[in-house]
Amino acid sequence: MKIWISIFLFFNPLAFANVGEFYGLGSRNTSLSSATIAGRAGAFSGYINPAQVADQENKRLSFAMGVMYAKPAFKSIDDPVVKENDVNSDTTQYGSVNTSYPETFGQVFGLTAVLFPEWHNLSVGLVSYLPIENNLNIDTTDPYLPEYILYRTRTQRPQVDLAMGAQVSKGFLVGGGVEWGFSMTTRTDLFIQTDQSKSSSMRVSSSVKSKFRPYFGLLKKISDDHQSALGLVFRFPLKSPAYFEVDSGARALSGGPAALNFNYSATSTLQYDPLSVEFGLMTKVTSHSISFLQLEYQRWSQYQASAIEIKSCESRACGVVISNSSNPSATFRDIYIPKLGHEIFLNDDQKIRFGYSYRMGVIKEISTGENNQIDPNKHLVNLGFGQNWKNFLKSNLPVTMDVNFSLHYLESQSVKKASDSNIGSPGYDVGGFIYGGGVTFGLEI
Repeated sequence: MKIWISIFLFFNPLAFANVGEFYGLGSRNTSLSSATIAGRAGAFSGYINPAQVADQENKRLSFAMGVMYAKPAFKSIDDPVVKENDVNSDTTQYGSVNTSYPETFGQVFGLTAVLFPEWHNLSVGLVSYLPIENNLNIDTTDPYLPEYILYRTRTQRPQVDLAMGAQVSKGFLVGGGVEWGFSMTTRTDLFIQTDQSKSSSMRVSSSVKSKFRPYFGLLKKISDDHQSALGLVFRFPLKSPAYFEVDSGARALSGGPAALNFNYSATSTLQYDPLSVEFGLMTKVTSHSISFLQLEYQRWSQYQASAIEIKSCESRACGVVISNSSNPSATFRDIYIPKLGHEIFLNDDQKIRFGYSYRMGVIKEISTGENNQIDPNKHLVNLGFGQNWKNFLKSNLPVTMDVNFSLHYLESQSVKKASDSNIGSPGYDVGGFIYGGGVTFGLEI
């Protein structure tokens, strides 16, 4: 049943990324730190590099499905810190901060198919990720409390990618794909009565529109034995904005003064994926091993936070005029992510894999003021194992099984506030781990 739900999401405008960028799609790709844009991404080529969907080495169909899991374990902030002050409340409050973030647990699905082998090997690819427990989590977060800004809900969502590729000439392939995103507009009408003989009322209406993130890939083979190649992928940015219109009123005393109306607008960028450029190399090291090298550029300097920005109304009767939001903000930077993977062939049917990548934090410097957005530098270590069966369960089906184990280490940082009155004061330590793994079964015919 989950497979059909995943396929259905291909047509669903609520599908959006990006589990693939953060953790990887398919156990083989993940165990190689997703450094596979230059070759051998298999059924998940549609996301990794759309040019690869036309490079299936005489296979007409490649199919894979499996599950993946990742669990954050960040440092706790148990020592009381300032959580509210006169910036965001009318009192000063102290307490601990919740650093227990949702796990990522879901089904992965990949498919490539050669449609017209006689016409430049024109092929298509479909890749999806579907959370198993909650299909979608949205959280605009508190703009003031300590927050690992990319980890709470960025992977708590479906992902669907559709791609097409073709072979332009011998050893040179091109491809393109799209990811689905959305924008949302919500209107809320609310009137509250305190008189128990009267009824409060509320109405919410929302509309959702599709958005698309195009991406393009190139693949150039540099050896006749298909063991060395270069890959290049360019992805446009994608943001999923939400717009809120709120008309609210409240009557505090029965028969008293007229009701107070509070009308305002608000916006939030629920999800944001940056412009990225990826360049990779696959090369044969020995007769029994292949290495993958990759460098990725991500343009996070244009990042838009998910915290809601409130604006007093301008084009309708406002009622009580409220102040606009003034959320604290960090300075974001563009980052480079080096990745490497190595695959060793133990024999014709068994392989072991290693992967490492280093991801710079997207925040330029730690804030000593009111801002408490967090994104430490991160080391990603991956291990994997692959098993092939030429005749699975005495059938004629060539089945593969890939397993991976992952550990992400977030470097420790100590945050110290300049003033005892700053939110987050006197300070706290950040860092921690994300651990997980997955298993994928595949079939190529």
